Amino acid sequence: MVKGLPSLNSSLKITERDEGALKYLKDIKWCRIEVPKGFKLDFFFDTNPYFKNSVLTKTYHMIDEDEPILEKAIGTEIEWYPGKCLTQKLLKKKPKKGSKNAKPITKTEDCESFFNFFSPPQAEELQNQMEQDYDIGKVEEHKLGMASRGVRRGVLGTSTQICSFATKGKRKSKSDGSESGEENMSKKELALQLALDQITSQFGKGAIMWFGRSEAPKNVPVVSTGSFALDIALGCGGFPKGRVVEIFGPEASGKTTLALHVIAEAQKQGGYCVFVDAEHALDSSLAKAIGVNTENLLLSQPDCGEQALSLVDTLIRSGSVDVVVVDSVAALVPKSELDGEMGDAHMAMQARLMSQALRKLSHSLSQSQTILVFINQVRAKLSTFGFGGPTEVTCGGNALKFYASVRLNIRRVGFIKKGEETTGTQVQVKIVKNKLAPPFKTVQFELEFGKGISRESEIIELALKHKLIKKSGAFYDCNGKKHHGKEAFKEFLAHNDDVQEELMLKLREKLLEAETGQELGDESTDGEPTQEIISPDSTDEEVAAAEA
Repeated sequence: MVKGLPSLNSSLKITERDEGALKYLKDIKWCRIEVPKGFKLDFFFDTNPYFKNSVLTKTYHMIDEDEPILEKAIGTEIEWYPGKCLTQKLLKKKPKKGSKNAKPITKTEDCESFFNFFSPPQAEELQNQMEQDYDIGKVEEHKLGMASRGVRRGVLGTSTQICSFATKGKRKSKSDGSESGEENMSKKELALQLALDQITSQFGKGAIMWFGRSEAPKNVPVVSTGSFALDIALGCGGFPKGRVVEIFGPEASGKTTLALHVIAEAQKQGGYCVFVDAEHALDSSLAKAIGVNTENLLLSQPDCGEQALSLVDTLIRSGSVDVVVVDSVAALVPKSELDGEMGDAHMAMQARLMSQALRKLSHSLSQSQTILVFINQVRAKLSTFGFGGPTEVTCGGNALKFYASVRLNIRRVGFIKKGEETTGTQVQVKIVKNKLAPPFKTVQFELEFGKGISRESEIIELALKHKLIKKSGAFYDCNGKKHHGKEAFKEFLAHNDDVQEELMLKLREKLLEAETGQELGDESTDGEPTQEIISPDSTDEEVAAAEA
């Protein structure tokens, strides 16, 4: 019989990996079933990027009503999207030395997850499991006055007990009819609560909420940019999901290359990506060299700007796409301009198109985990020449500047040569806008022709300047092992992920310590803010001198 509400950690094991999916949980219902005897728990989910089901159900069939004896339990089969299964994890092991198979060995392994709740256990565990789940439903029904009360979406952010989520969500939603809560409320508070209840009834849960009381996850989900230094400078580890990002700069500066690196990193996480090639200039060989799985990349070459932005909105609303890249804003030509004659005046038509589209796209993005990357060109601004104002302006008007959470200005600042041959370019990226961390940081990295960002070279230069490795002549000393020449050391790092990860971890700690020290220094001074450059030119000595 009912023994009271048990600790839910034994019944519903919620892990950190589950929290992203549980944000989409909007309601829980418990109900008794008569034929056959038993009860069931329904978990209602919004459209989400993890699985297709909108309702997950656990049903228990019992033989005896007085002293329930469990006959069987049935759970919903979860239709996971590719690479999103939370009940299994992918393990990679390096082959043993001397093994003929040089590829990493991969295998899947079951892991703890809240969603194992819908896979009924074996017969020995089933009776005890049923008693706990029955108690959950009954206690919630008596506590809340009704079995179909909702759970606020944001409540599942960091807690580990799902019943406490439900209780919190329902206490802050509509009143359950008891007068005990109203007796302790002033007229002003009661009027506010009635207004909030009316808004919730009219527009749905989440239409309005207490800002400081919401338990949103502190760590923003991101996708790496492919550049270690740029990930650190952005403050959150990459491009944030559910946001607009703009990458702009002059021609041949590495805008498309950076965007392709973001796609490659998202595909490594099992995500789906889309490249909207409005310029009709995507190089498939470059994409493959960077690491993009072109077989799993959706490509669109739209006829006009309206078509491009409409299909982008449809893809974002599907909730199944991780990254959408639009290359470029300048090539999004309005249909009326295409239908007109050459030389016709079309005043601000592209700016109006972008403004209208971004109003709609921003709402779609807020309901998804898609990163929308706009690549943009720059034009000379003749009106400010000689007057000290900006000499360049981006295409598409000002709307994109306002809606973008991150804006990157990327420029070529030098060339990389081997003898007389030019093998790449030195690129500088300035973060001119960042809604998730302090902006105006600058990073530098190498772009190798036909390969993209050289992460190994980036790590070597940073590690040298921060004294994590030593250089003597042409030899590089890392952990007591010497390598002759930079190319040999780069090759070593490329084939030894453990050493590369160790250096990246140490560099991350160094750079974050320097950033923390700068923030403490900024609090004690009233001077002008300084620009931080995270590049091979920033050394520990320079940081110390700047702080002094």
